[in-house]
Amino acid sequence: MRIITLYSLLLVCSAMWSQESAMLEHTQEQPSVGVPAKSYFCVPGVDHKSRSRGVEISYDWSDGGDIGGITTEGKGTLGTLRSFEKLNYKLYIPVLMKPDWKILLGYAYQPERFNFSNVGPEIQPLVANFQNKYLRSNAYSITSSKSLNERNYIGVRAKIAFNGDYDKWMSFDKRYMTINAMGLFGIKKSEDFEWGFGVYYSKNMRRSIILPFAMMHKNFNDKWGIEVAPPAYLYLRHNINEKSILLFGGEFSSRIYAFDTQKLDAQSIPAEYTLNHGEINAMITLEQQLIPWVWFSVKGGYQFGIRSQFETKAIPDANFRINMPDAPFLQMAIFLSPPDHLK
Repeated sequence: MRIITLYSLLLVCSAMWSQESAMLEHTQEQPSVGVPAKSYFCVPGVDHKSRSRGVEISYDWSDGGDIGGITTEGKGTLGTLRSFEKLNYKLYIPVLMKPDWKILLGYAYQPERFNFSNVGPEIQPLVANFQNKYLRSNAYSITSSKSLNERNYIGVRAKIAFNGDYDKWMSFDKRYMTINAMGLFGIKKSEDFEWGFGVYYSKNMRRSIILPFAMMHKNFNDKWGIEVAPPAYLYLRHNINEKSILLFGGEFSSRIYAFDTQKLDAQSIPAEYTLNHGEINAMITLEQQLIPWVWFSVKGGYQFGIRSQFETKAIPDANFRINMPDAPFLQMAIFLSPPDHLK
């Protein structure tokens, strides 16, 4: 019942956002008689692009396999991962929707679960802490895009998340906290080509990093285009028609969680550990419109685990790397996206 009520609220919020956006852009493009037309603003994005998602609910599943690793004892098999599951709920609410300036507040809740078996003694005290239970992530964000002139815009995003093994829906404990921010300068040469560059900053339980990045969206014609923002994603896009879009390519994702081994009364290992895991997905995605505003997507492919690690600051020698298995994966999602003429 709670899920149905929440989903209904999200539908209303998204509808209000898109209606307001439509009114503003209509005012921009249709000046009153006798009033000089204003300069057009630079609107981020290109024609035929993959769908924006104001509200989204998705489910991810991947198969398992042997877990390899490197510990103080050397290389070996540490156990078996039967499967991996992840839920994802996202919501973006507009707080400012001017033709040249938009601000959105975002919230995302993402629980994920590892199902292990035959776990070796090296990681048993750690794995038992979240065996068959959800690790939780609650994230809050603010995103803004500002047109500078007819060809240039800037975009910024700041996000704070709390990732860990807490039992409640939410926890604001500082040890679970991660912060990241991004700034982008965009150049839109036409409705078929834009590119940009920026800086990404992240601070979490393990470290702080600053990385440059670039993005490019380009249409070759009405049917084919590319969407690139390494290392986050690289897509070749095929627009079958106005209601069906295919994406081919790869994506990168990672997450870090903090958890407390004292919950297990484990005296032989440090109290606080973090788990960092990352994946590269080779995938094919179909985005299909069901009815106006409502879209469905299905994504499938193969997931390649990259360096993951259990880490503690208490005893450096107690850190060890794990190799999550490569495996096929599947994602299904339903989301709201306004029609193109209302954007």
